[in-house]
Amino acid sequence: MHPTRGEIPLDLYDYQARFLADHSRARIILKARQIGLSLTIGINAAHTAIMRPRSKVLLLSKSKDDAIQLRSYVETTIRQDPAAPRIVANNTTLLRLSNGSEVRSLAAGKNSGRGFPATDVYLDEFAFALFAEKLYTAISPTVARGGSITVCSTPNGRNNLYFLLWEGELGVSFAQHRIPWWECPAYMEGWDGTWTQRDASDPLQPWDGQTGAQRGEPRSPWFLAERPKYTTAAWAQEFACDFADSGEAVFATTYVDGAADGAWGLQEPQPGRRYGMAIDPAGKGKDKTAIGVADITDDVFQLVAYRSWTKGPYELLYSTAEELAKAYGVETIAVDATGMGGPIVEQLQSRVESIADVQPFTFSSTSKVPLLNRLVLRLERGQLKFKDVPELRRQLLLYQWEDAGLMTDAVMMAALLDETARATGWMAQIRAARAAQRAEESATA
Repeated sequence: MHPTRGEIPLDLYDYQARFLADHSRARIILKARQIGLSLTIGINAAHTAIMRPRSKVLLLSKSKDDAIQLRSYVETTIRQDPAAPRIVANNTTLLRLSNGSEVRSLAAGKNSGRGFPATDVYLDEFAFALFAEKLYTAISPTVARGGSITVCSTPNGRNNLYFLLWEGELGVSFAQHRIPWWECPAYMEGWDGTWTQRDASDPLQPWDGQTGAQRGEPRSPWFLAERPKYTTAAWAQEFACDFADSGEAVFATTYVDGAADGAWGLQEPQPGRRYGMAIDPAGKGKDKTAIGVADITDDVFQLVAYRSWTKGPYELLYSTAEELAKAYGVETIAVDATGMGGPIVEQLQSRVESIADVQPFTFSSTSKVPLLNRLVLRLERGQLKFKDVPELRRQLLLYQWEDAGLMTDAVMMAALLDETARATGWMAQIRAARAAQRAEESATA
């Protein structure tokens, strides 16, 4: 059923055919809006119900209206197949077939689908689901029992479960289908073969193919007419399949992943190298304590040691910091002194005074943004390297300027590493002055 032309013969686009031919048990789709994917999911769900008797198909959509529309696609597909089993029960949420199959279509809510023994689950616009974690936890056993799960959405930034599933962060290997707007032939009619220049101040600026500028999107007549109506974030979300621009992400995926290129990884201390330590103590709730040691000998920092834990006595922080400081010969320790961090700084100073200097850093509305911007620049310039620290990578990808409710301990630790390098130079001079003063006092004693 076409939105303006009514009922027309089905002629699948390439991306629709690819999806329907993919029989993977776990599939994930990153898509533009209005490209016929809901219809494709409806066809796929109907085919499952028809061809596999006693199937239990669960469709979860963003809203009640979307759920009703998706159910209608399933019903239409079944009724147009003369060989399909009869529909013996039909209401706004349920289709039951004479072969024992059932299709249930619901709005995604806290308890949606609970008690329904689904064999095949479809999650539509999952990046916008309000109870994504609870829903996914409830339906994920479907795959473990031999069933299938299909997750579909436009992007909504990176601070959501859908992004983590797309990135493969949760241990499930999904077959991926990425479908930006230009995959849809309807949007490409009349295209003259020219492209935009990526990241240009004018989103319609043509790409000249010269070195240093990246190719952006096709400059089709539809694009030239529609793109000026949207902000960068709205366009990225609605049509361009761009996680970074669609949300409020601070650290670009390209630079976060680039931090692994040339990274030494976690390693023992090396002779002749200089090291700094950064500590972000746990706050309230699920926050963690994060301690990192970096080789700061050169402009490119290398994260060589990392420790983190959720709960534990303060003594664990002090002893871990002292152990690492001794092992690596750490010169400076930067510590988040905000809130309860003040007493921690004092205690830590007394524990490591003969080893390293402790530099407190208080996060505020005026100090936090510049510190994080320096971390952004380090990553973009390839001056922070790390690997084998998955929680740091994850937190960097999910971090937003409005970070209330986010896990940020590893990010703040990484940002504070810059403070250790800034302090180390002049602190070395202070240490030398202190040593000379102590020597003089001993001589006159």
